[in-house]
Amino acid sequence: ANALTFDDSGYAHGISVGIDTQPSDGKAGRMNYFNSNWGRSDYNNQGGNFNNTTNSLHIDTIGVPNPTDYTSSTPPGGNGNTNIVEERFKSTSIVTANHNETVNNQTVSCPTVYIAYYDFVLERIVFRYGTVTGGKAEYQNLTTTNQGTMSFALGKDKYSLIAGGSPVMDGENIKDGSHYTPYNAGEYVDIGVVKGTSKTNDVVCAVWYDARNQNLMYSYKINPCNEYDASDTYTNGHWTKAQVLKTKCGEYCKIAVYANGGIHITAYDSGNKGVGYIYMPTYNTTYSEANNYYLIDCINGPYDELGIDVAISGTNNNYAYPTISYYANGIPKMATFSTGILKGAGNKPDKAWENDSFTGKWDVCFVPTASSVRKDHMNVAQPKNTSGIRARVASGDDKFNAAGEKEYGTVTGNTTTNPILGYAIREGAIGYLEIAQRK
Repeated sequence: ANALTFDDSGYAHGISVGIDTQPSDGKAGRMNYFNSNWGRSDYNNQGGNFNNTTNSLHIDTIGVPNPTDYTSSTPPGGNGNTNIVEERFKSTSIVTANHNETVNNQTVSCPTVYIAYYDFVLERIVFRYGTVTGGKAEYQNLTTTNQGTMSFALGKDKYSLIAGGSPVMDGENIKDGSHYTPYNAGEYVDIGVVKGTSKTNDVVCAVWYDARNQNLMYSYKINPCNEYDASDTYTNGHWTKAQVLKTKCGEYCKIAVYANGGIHITAYDSGNKGVGYIYMPTYNTTYSEANNYYLIDCINGPYDELGIDVAISGTNNNYAYPTISYYANGIPKMATFSTGILKGAGNKPDKAWENDSFTGKWDVCFVPTASSVRKDHMNVAQPKNTSGIRARVASGDDKFNAAGEKEYGTVTGNTTTNPILGYAIREGAIGYLEIAQRK
């Protein structure tokens, strides 16, 4: 349930879940939000998990009341009357968009933070939001209504549902504070943001896996900082009616929004047993599978832990360069459209896979590592500046020469603008992070 992103000012925003519990006091591990601008949190004591003490905010918890009155503000007592699931949260995603805000009569660039995740216990996809205007005490809407020992109660928090959920009934009426949607949820979800001139003009785009019907789904929300759940109707400030992008597809789905506004999506295509890819020039493109869906790789499967990143470059920065990462039968692999996609409604990438073979239009390769790869989450990054434009990664002498040599430090690149992968390896019983950049 961990997630990490960086805002336009270079500050890191992260999500992590503590699994320590103390049910007798009504306490369970929290989902915590961190901001590097605040400084280091209490990572090595109980207070860092249970209390909003130092440089972190609690936004959810791995425990819920039992029975099913999830809107209760009273935490359970020490009678075991609780549901605690250490892996309650899946596919946590976090993105930011900076906008000018007035803080203490000064104009300051502040990040609005958007978070989405799958709630395994309540079978729903939750969307949270908030603008960070300074120190921890100056957050907006990111924290839950109930804190401290009230950790089990979700209350009327600042969130909406993208999918899943069911109404909590009070007799024949839906109880106040209930959240629900007409759409099915699944454990895979990802979000991206098309930055607007202000947060009211931001567009958050979401992809997720409908586990019941095995479909890849898509929706977006303009003016996203509100509590309106997804529904079959749409007005500004609400999630659009969910669209099926591909049947028999959607596991490990990821989305990337590049600086010119285009939408890039990847997911495992179980129907074709391959890596799927979708390109839409804008967030509200009229989508059709025939015009917007591509198969990237259908050999060396199965495929999992997909990722995607995009950078722009070229004349007027009108070209987008997507890179997709994935494990193919447990080995790290990547696919890049190095020609670039020209911005414009009539332009699209070349096909990567056709007639049961590669077309040669995409650069598809295994990572030539001699390490013992441990299949885990894998990250892909296109080197770029804060405007999303491809940038070279400088070379230097401060590289790690061997796993375990240092506890921290700087890893430099090979002076190219080529994509970078980060993946887990193992040496004996110890795990490490290995980083590779394409030549």
